[in-house]
Amino acid sequence: MEAGFSLIEVAVVVLMTGILAAIAAPSWDALTSRQRVRSVNSQVLQVMRQAQAEAKRTKANYKVEFDVTQDPPEYSVHLATATPVWQTLNVDGEVKAGMVELAITDPYPSTQNGVVFNYLGNLEDEEDVNFQVTVRPKDNTNNNAKRCVKAVTLLGLTEIFDRDACD
Repeated sequence: MEAGFSLIEVAVVVLMTGILAAIAAPSWDALTSRQRVRSVNSQVLQVMRQAQAEAKRTKANYKVEFDVTQDPPEYSVHLATATPVWQTLNVDGEVKAGMVELAITDPYPSTQNGVVFNYLGNLEDEEDVNFQVTVRPKDNTNNNAKRCVKAVTLLGLTEIFDRDACD
């Protein structure tokens, strides 16, 4: 008797590995999609807080804007009177085109996809309360991955919400 595996044994192992990979692939895709959304959403929160901190530090109105037409989306933090300089929301290059999309919900869409923080770090315009930036996977098949950042109060409190709280 010779040592080793027969062709049938190797074929069975390869077939079982293929079946397990086919079962695990959708779960892995959902996990990576959720992680991307969380990373971009955290960056959105960080950008909004950066604008608020700059407004307090410089004692001037600072605006944060989001360009949802770009893929991947872009943002700008700048003096309210200055021209925006756009940067990509890509979390150190991990988010490529076609992976996530942003949606802006503004009860009074006069702010052009952004909010202004005054010298105290408060929202400059009371109409910007409930300004919301929603991040979701571009394919939109995993609705549980949806997350958002809302400007909750006039004092500039921004919070992260997920799923149904983003509607």
